[in-house]
Amino acid sequence: QVSIHVRDKLVCGGSLISPDWVLTAAHCIYRETASSLQIRVKSTFNSQGGTVINGIRNAIAHPMYNTGTLEYDVALIKLPTSIKFDVNAKPIALASRGMVVQTSHPEIELRVGSDAVVTGWGKTSVGGSMSNTLQVLPAPVVDQDSCKKIYAAKYQPITKMMLCAGNMAGGKDVCQGDSGGPLVLNGVQIGIVSFGFKCAEPGFPGVYTRVLLVTLVVLENLFYISSKLVQQRYALISHFFSSITLQVETLIRSLIFSVDEGRIVGGQPANIDDHPYQVSLRYNNRHVCGGAIISEEWVVTAAHCVQRAFARFISIQAGTSNLKDDGVVVDAEEIIVHELYDSRDSDYDIALVRLKKPLVYDNRVRPIVLAPVADHYNAGSKALVTGWGLLKSNGRISNQLRKVEVPLVSNTECSELYGGRPITRRMICAGYVNLGSKDACQGDSGGPMVQHGRLIGIVSWGIGCALPSYPGVYTRVTVLRSWITAKTGL
Repeated sequence: QVSIHVRDKLVCGGSLISPDWVLTAAHCIYRETASSLQIRVKSTFNSQGGTVINGIRNAIAHPMYNTGTLEYDVALIKLPTSIKFDVNAKPIALASRGMVVQTSHPEIELRVGSDAVVTGWGKTSVGGSMSNTLQVLPAPVVDQDSCKKIYAAKYQPITKMMLCAGNMAGGKDVCQGDSGGPLVLNGVQIGIVSFGFKCAEPGFPGVYTRVLLVTLVVLENLFYISSKLVQQRYALISHFFSSITLQVETLIRSLIFSVDEGRIVGGQPANIDDHPYQVSLRYNNRHVCGGAIISEEWVVTAAHCVQRAFARFISIQAGTSNLKDDGVVVDAEEIIVHELYDSRDSDYDIALVRLKKPLVYDNRVRPIVLAPVADHYNAGSKALVTGWGLLKSNGRISNQLRKVEVPLVSNTECSELYGGRPITRRMICAGYVNLGSKDACQGDSGGPMVQHGRLIGIVSWGIGCALPSYPGVYTRVTVLRSWITAKTGL
């Protein structure tokens, strides 16, 4: 068990899985720079003793982490120096295929009521203070179907990537600050503290990221690249849950797919008056993606931004260049994700958000013209991308709207650059192939790519942010224009 701090403040727990790597929850590190993290090891206390590790340079959220549903809520932190194992520091074994964990998978079945244990320094009560001493709590495994029904009342999906455990009578549960810590059964880590309803609320078990299923699902849904990249990609995913090698460490630094959060790096500040169609898509009042106004009641964004999200948790913020300013906030009434959207290859990555009340147009709130079906684009021609995404890989979200101009790349060249991975006709690529330095980044997803005042693309996916030889990939609006018309009448 380790404690994770941000600028000397306890935020989460984690577990040692090797001398160099800590396993934790993605939501613990998602909006933090790696350099702001501190790891305390070899101590029963979160504020004293043991060893404090600074100088962290790599903190990696799972490539399919969903900030809305909290699926794949798992992350790795690379330690700058190896931990010397002793009686106070040893790695935890991770659930493997041979382990029995409750799921429809025939090889695995974890019995309801199994006595797992969770540890952490989190709050001892709602609104209380963090515990300075490591706490240990029994957490019996809860039936998955029962957990789904319980959280359905709170509009929170419980997926097969999740595991529920805790005392149903209430009074004992994980709380704020325990996030990222290990759920252990018979000396094997089977879960990572993810979320819950309040703390120790009767009838609401804690929800954990299921370590084993994350492993299985990722391996089963690897992107098709070239055989060389597939080997590297397999090594990367294995790296999440097994031994660490130098080859994979190199890969992790340069080869992370941003499948669930697309990507502005190397750009400059922008004014909403010049891009009045740009909106911030918010989940529970927090910016998660971009979007574009296409009419008084419709916003277009990426499917991966809102897949499985409930409309009641989604809103848009329009008419502002800075996320800290009020602007115009309107709740969502309905979310429509393209029926053929496939999260495995990001094809048909488009969605529509219908607003509860019409927008009132002014100089800062206006729709963007949709590119007509007949539009064609030449490789090398420039397009403009706007958003509030990360300023660099693993950096912070920009509160100030930013813009970047990027040249279009042909689908053929784009596919070759990605090692043969299919770039479908629903996709369009753009970026500085030889230089890198300018691109969209995490948090820009769903945002607009515009050429000659027309919406031609939606930020979808890519490798890293502004990496040479890896252009950004966008959803091509012209090919999906008829779908937009069919759903909205526009």
